[in-house]
Amino acid sequence: MAEKKMKLKKIVRNQSKQQKFFRKYGLILILFFVFALFYFFWTYGVPFMMQSTITNEEVNKFVQSKIGFKCDISGAEYYTTPQLALGAKFKDVRLGFPEYSIEDKEGLFLKARVISMEIPVLPLLMRTIKFNEFALRTATINLYQNENGQFVYLKTLQTNFNPQMKKFMLEVPDINIYSYVISNYNSKTGNFKRDRGSIMNISAAETKEILKNAKHSSIMLR
Repeated sequence: MAEKKMKLKKIVRNQSKQQKFFRKYGLILILFFVFALFYFFWTYGVPFMMQSTITNEEVNKFVQSKIGFKCDISGAEYYTTPQLALGAKFKDVRLGFPEYSIEDKEGLFLKARVISMEIPVLPLLMRTIKFNEFALRTATINLYQNENGQFVYLKTLQTNFNPQMKKFMLEVPDINIYSYVISNYNSKTGNFKRDRGSIMNISAAETKEILKNAKHSSIMLR
């Protein structure tokens, strides 16, 4: 009988210690558990959902509807960052002029092995589209100037650029191009020039100036 009482007292003491522990650290444990679940979902769940629901064809149609160029990608990799940003790497990207087939080399404007971008989530809640990164790797760019000296790609972009996102602000990013070949043909003079380089930076100010002249843009620029 005495032995049973001793065991009962020991159980009660242990339960009391556990209760004190949870009263003292319970909230911290719950917060840690919630954070661990969120981290797992953000790190693995969100990219998996994006990878399984967004098709290459949907990306192609989306890009063409927003900037006017025909688009073709061979694959995409989606990821998230600890800084709460959504990232995407589009592979073997081709942009072509709308009046040509995407398979037609004469109508090819841009080809890149990878185009990568990161968009932080928190600014989206304030209706601001911001880029932590916008980069092209191993890119070939074909520039054509018509008889008036105007770049054809500028006309295409300024005529068709229309994100259709009213009340949103686009914070125009710097665009970095790593390893590039740029060909430029002037139909007025017949001159052809080709440049190669390892790094090129297109400043946000230059890009913004181009987009400001777009005819149908429904997004504010910053």
